[in-house]
Amino acid sequence: MENRPQIKYNSAIFQEPVNGKYGEKAGGAAGVALAHALNLPGGRVVAPRNGTHVEPGYAHYFFDKPDAPNNDVLLETLSNDRWLDHFNGVFNGEVNEGHYYVAGDVLRKLGKLHAYMGHSWDRVVGMMDPGRSVTSTREQAELGIIQSAKALIVSTQAEKDGIAIQYAADTGLTPEEIANKTHVIPLGADHEKFNLERASQLRGPAREKYLGSEFGDENNVVFYTLGRMSGQKGHLEAVQSVADVLQQCPDLPISLSVIGGPLEGSYYNEVEDFYKGLDPQIQRRILFHGALPADHAHAFGDVLLGPSTWETWFLSMTEAMACAKPVVVSDIPQMPILNQVAKEGGIYVPRTDINQWSNVIHQLAVNPGMREELGRMNMNTALGYTWEKTGAQLEQVLQSIQ
Repeated sequence: MENRPQIKYNSAIFQEPVNGKYGEKAGGAAGVALAHALNLPGGRVVAPRNGTHVEPGYAHYFFDKPDAPNNDVLLETLSNDRWLDHFNGVFNGEVNEGHYYVAGDVLRKLGKLHAYMGHSWDRVVGMMDPGRSVTSTREQAELGIIQSAKALIVSTQAEKDGIAIQYAADTGLTPEEIANKTHVIPLGADHEKFNLERASQLRGPAREKYLGSEFGDENNVVFYTLGRMSGQKGHLEAVQSVADVLQQCPDLPISLSVIGGPLEGSYYNEVEDFYKGLDPQIQRRILFHGALPADHAHAFGDVLLGPSTWETWFLSMTEAMACAKPVVVSDIPQMPILNQVAKEGGIYVPRTDINQWSNVIHQLAVNPGMREELGRMNMNTALGYTWEKTGAQLEQVLQSIQ
């Protein structure tokens, strides 16, 4: 690929305004920009430096790479008018791509949207979480994006199928027309940061730092959640399930690490209220860490729990898999995205079936051979997810729409 033609390429990654200003919020989806940094040296990435509450953003994926493209680091927030002016001047590429619906809608309004990588689509998420209300502003933006973009990019076949079914009637396009311009490009993992060897090296110090002598002992099996503190990520169901196991087997050497923040707000209060009602002997085995570096979490943890209401990839799961961890995640039959990502190495449980979650947790706790085998399967699957592959496939799509 050394002699490949250079694309004059721009990518925008930002989410809805906070307090009326854009640039406050980037979200975990910004991690996909690593693909651009590695594979599109002629490109430019525009994104806020801050990110999720899991760790201090994903900025390291694309701002701190020596071979990164020219980046527009938004160290200040911008009002709506200044934001549009800013991007009208910046986005003059042969190919402009938007991530997340706000970025895509801004480029569409400027008449400069060519490709769009959605990460989550309101109606597709609604298929997974019927109780979630559809946002009219977002829905209208997505309809316009589907009509305007030359290429739509998703991470799984399930999401591609869902978009074609859910949006055709209101875009004037047939499901086949939407499907024909939708490209499935799996996301990746940073295998330099997330791998079994590095996780093993970090494990001892991380267990001592975050778990102490009481729960850092190797006899203790650490289950963990990893994601922002929201109902979508299912921290409450994980706490309920582990608590149920400990009520039945009080001497079982397990603990739960709840990783993600902020440790405030209505959802955290709901989790905390349930926690406060538990027996003190169970409480002591449930640890709330707040935000931690993801590589440390995957190092000291043994089994990732993901009772999510919905996901369109679950980057934390892919990173756990790369570190040879078993993953237990929600079974969402109407949109089997997680099944398509984790494949045969994942364990899939109906999100609200606490009894079944408890049974799986107990089974994994008492069976180290099962944990090792599932971890090995997951690591082999994760080796197929690299940002280099993501970038190469993305570049093919962008080349095709110049």
